[in-house]
Amino acid sequence: GIRDISVRLEFRRVLFRSFAGLFADLKADVLVLQGKPQEARAAYQIALDKSDNKSAFRALVQVKLDALGAAK
Repeated sequence: GIRDISVRLEFRRVLFRSFAGLFADLKADVLVLQGKPQEARAAYQIALDKSDNKSAFRALVQVKLDALGAAK
């Protein structure tokens, strides 16, 4: 019924948000390796924005962002 559809849509929304953060994190890792720190910072910020505030993933992304230092 309608409730089942609503639950499925919410699940998909949460799942997409999770993968969007992971994708942004991986993209940032590649950008770091390519020597593009400003673009990497932006991608890490997207990963943070897409992650749950209490997740271990978010903490890892924050460490990576902090390791890049301040924007130049």
